[in-house]
Amino acid sequence: MPITTAEEKAERRLEVKSRSTLMMSILNEHQLKFNSIKDAKKLLKAVEKRFGGNASTKKTQRNCKVLLDSLDHL
Repeated sequence: MPITTAEEKAERRLEVKSRSTLMMSILNEHQLKFNSIKDAKKLLKAVEKRFGGNASTKKTQRNCKVLLDSLDHL
């Protein structure tokens, strides 16, 4: 089914651009794992799930950010 309206064309262009940007941010060795995902939102969720870390690493990242923020104020 061809895209007919200008809004659909613009929406499709944004979808392709966002997916392309996400794929460029992934290292080459991992791109094959995510290449089959065609939707940008699903791709972002898959990347976050794969590289987001677990609860303890997220807590450590938050603690480090708080520490760095407090050091900036000195």
